[in-house]
Amino acid sequence: MPFLFVLLAASLLGAPADRYASVAVNADGSVTVNTEDGRQITPPRVLIDTGSRIEQSVGATDAAVSPDHQSVGWIALFDFCCTSYPIPLKLVIFSNGRLIPFSGTEPIWFWSFQDGGRRVAAREEMLHGDPHTHYELWDVRSGRRIGVYHPEYDESTADPKGPEWVKALDAAEAKSR
Repeated sequence: MPFLFVLLAASLLGAPADRYASVAVNADGSVTVNTEDGRQITPPRVLIDTGSRIEQSVGATDAAVSPDHQSVGWIALFDFCCTSYPIPLKLVIFSNGRLIPFSGTEPIWFWSFQDGGRRVAAREEMLHGDPHTHYELWDVRSGRRIGVYHPEYDESTADPKGPEWVKALDAAEAKSR
């Protein structure tokens, strides 16, 4: 009987979550995730509905491992009719063996993990320097958007009174340059 209880408890808890050691964008635009136990995972490319057809990502950029090693993320790139280069339209998080694509309202130009990896924040703006940058914050586990910030602009300078998660994202972007 005790063995049966242990077996039942183990099945309810599920398998332990993967811990990710590294993530790389390959020359062909695919992504390879390396787990801490030595496995390599190549997640499928991300899809986007353009309204007239389904498009598959053509590449990836800005891949990173979360501070808690429970997730990895990257920006998925898609062909766009009006540019000679692919556009960063989705932030993709891979966590516990599943893909979680986050779509903003504009192309995503910078992102980072926050709160130890529990959240992701992204800076979005129109193509070609439109001054209407905005920010979004998402919960990794649920995939829900939990924050949006539209800064007020004064001669192309963002309002310094933004929320802490926006300040953290801007600081991470400045550090990455």
